[in-house]
Order: sequence, then C-alpha cells, then structure tokens
Amino acid sequence: AAAAAAMRLATILLQASARAPTPALLGCGSNVVDRFFKVRALPKPGEKGYFQSPTTILEKSIVGGVTLNHLSWASLMGVPTGLLAFQGDDESGRLIRKVLKQLRVATDLIQVSPSYTTAESYVFLQPDGERSIIMASGATSMLNGKAMKKHYVDDVARTKIFSTEISQVPLSGVKELLSAARAAGVMTVLDVDVAPSVAVKEAGLGSSEELKECLKLADVVKPAKHAAVEVVALLQPEIAGKVHSMTSTDLSRRMCEALNPKLVALTDGSKGCVLTTPHKTVEVPPFLIEKVVDATGAGDAFLGGLLAGIHFGGIEQKSEEKLRELALVANAAGAACCQVLGALPDETSVSKIQGFLSSGIKHSGRQLPSLMSAVIDHISKPSSNSTSAANATSSTNSNTAFRRSLQADGAAIAVADKLSDKAVAKFLSILAK
Repeated sequence: AAAAAAMRLATILLQASARAPTPALLGCGSNVVDRFFKVRALPKPGEKGYFQSPTTILEKSIVGGVTLNHLSWASLMGVPTGLLAFQGDDESGRLIRKVLKQLRVATDLIQVSPSYTTAESYVFLQPDGERSIIMASGATSMLNGKAMKKHYVDDVARTKIFSTEISQVPLSGVKELLSAARAAGVMTVLDVDVAPSVAVKEAGLGSSEELKECLKLADVVKPAKHAAVEVVALLQPEIAGKVHSMTSTDLSRRMCEALNPKLVALTDGSKGCVLTTPHKTVEVPPFLIEKVVDATGAGDAFLGGLLAGIHFGGIEQKSEEKLRELALVANAAGAACCQVLGALPDETSVSKIQGFLSSGIKHSGRQLPSLMSAVIDHISKPSSNSTSAANATSSTNSNTAFRRSLQADGAAIAVADKLSDKAVAKFLSILAK
C-alpha cells in the first residue's frame, strides 16, 4: 500500500513538473476582436444603409479588450503575464491567441472549445467620425462563479497578482476569483471599466450587491472618473446627490474610506491620475504628448504600467514620493498608448516608455536606482526577465501546487508529509530533466 501511495505521489509530482510556470500576473476579462466597417451613414430604423466602398466591406480587424490590453502593456514592461479566458476554436479566437503570443502573454490557461464563440464587436464608422458599436461578449459571458470554480480558482492561487474587471465578466465569476486569490494571499486588482448602472442594468452582469462585494475584495481598485462617481454613490448613498460635483481627489478618497483597499488609482483622461492609500494621496498630471494619435485604451495601458510598477516595487502606502513614482510609471504607459493606433503596444512603444520614464527621473531629481529606472531596465530585456520571474513564481508555489492536487488521497498525503520542502524541490527538478 505504501509503495502504491508513493507511486501515486510520483505521478502527481511528474504532472506538476510538466505544468507551465504560472505567470506572476494573471488576468481574467475582456478579450475581443473589433471589426471595423466604414459606412456612408448609419441607417435609421426601417431604412437601408450603404458601406462607403461598394467593394470593401470589412476595413480591418483589431484585437483588444480591457483585460487583454492591460496584460499586454504589463508584459511589454517586463511582467510575466497570462490570460484566463474562454474562447472559441474560431477565426477570432485563433487571431487573439496569435496576437497574445506575439505580445508574450501566456495562453496556456485559455479554455478553447468549438462550442464557444469568441467575443467580437462591430464598429460602424461614418465619414464625420461618428461611430456606433454592437458588441457580443461571447464565451466571456459564460465565466460565471460555477465556471470559475471549476477551471480557474487553483490557478489564481498560484500567481502573485490577479486582475479582473467590471466590464464583460459576470459578477459572480469576478467575485469567485477575487475570493480565491484573497484566500491564497494573492494581490487582487479590479478595473472598474464601466459604471455600476451599466454593469447591472445594460450589461446584466449581476446585482448591485454583488458589485459591492467585488469592490470590497480588491486590494487595488482602478476606476475611471465617470465610473468612480457612481461607485461612490453606490457605496455612500447618503451623499449620492453631491457626487457629480466632487473632484477626482474627493472621489478617490471617498472610495478608499469606504473600501479600505491598499490603493485606489483613479484616472481622469487629460487631467492625469490620483493615487490614494489609507495614508496618502497624490495627484499626478499626465506626460506632455506632442501629438495624440489615438487615446483608445490609454486607461488600460495605465493599469498595465501600474501593475508593472507594483510587480517590481510593491505599494508603499505611507510614502508620497513612492506613490508619485508609481503614478509616473503608470502614466508613461498611458502616454505611450496615446502615440499608437489602437490599444496595444507596437514596436515603438518600448522606446516611448523609456523616454517618458527618463524624463520623469530627471524631473523628480532622484538619483538612481528608483522604481522608474528599474522598469526601464526590465523593459530593455523583457524576455529574460519574464522567464526568470515566471520560474521563480513556479518554484515558490511547487509544494503548494502538488499538495493541493493530492486532495483526499490519504495514503499519498501520508507519504508527502514525510518529505521536506527541499526534498520535494529536488524531486521536481529531477523529474523535469
């Protein structure tokens, strides 16, 4: 019996060693293909419309999505990242996975099935620049609490930082993964991309109570100002009539008081950002940009930069100087995004971020080393950094991973308990060879 238990343990350890290292940052949320069409005019109900060209219907297809975007920018800045998602074995799914691999965002944990439909949106552009968008969240809408518990709770427990969104994922699923990450001591991040009224009513993601529970489970809350207005009204209904006249700083502080997170990072477009902890608040203007090419996804890129800063430097809640530096790192990614077409980084984005961060170091008058110089160093050699950091995460979690996988196998547990952590690590390294 003991020999059989030892063999089962060996099998479990072998499976653990074959598993790809868990990235330091895992995100679960929107991943979509945007299809662009140029039309002469948007037809009214009952009318017919025409494309601008009689021979060209689809102008272009662009990969994006709130969570996919911020993972891509974090990856560019040297953070090992991975996406948790349901996707179809269809053209859109294959395109997203191809782009993610090019951006060094791990796709190992994406659940792909011919029964799933990958999320898409159809964007109709008029000659005057006006647009209408029709969205289908596809298989993302299936990521409810039950699905998350089945597929992803163990994965989020093995990472360093877990991020998700209020945008397309059902709130029951958001809550399930945030709870699992919190229980495992993983830092939790929530991007409030849409206002509560949109999430609850128009998108039908869940109830207001579920949304409040999700907010309270986040260590880092990142709202845009328009969403923050409704969040504060939801959390503090007694001041709902005053929220629309509040400044970004007021809103950020109110959210921090109501939720008690480690950090609230509020973005306000061209006015910059406000970072608030229970101890400090900093207001940081954006970097000056000579020419804005496209502001699409700038808030997502900001979050990617913020997560890179947190990954490399943590959150210094009581240091105004460190918070300001963290904001500058996030702003640099947001500014770089405004200089490319679309919401994803391109081949020029690394040099642009480096330029913004270098100017930030000069402006602050700080001597090296600093968080900004550390990020510059990592984005100069992201591939080697991603590999080493991912391996470090895997090594740290190897014992936890295999002991959890034993579940109720009492005999195997008895054998495992006699092994020291050092012995387990050595056994894993031998099996890996």
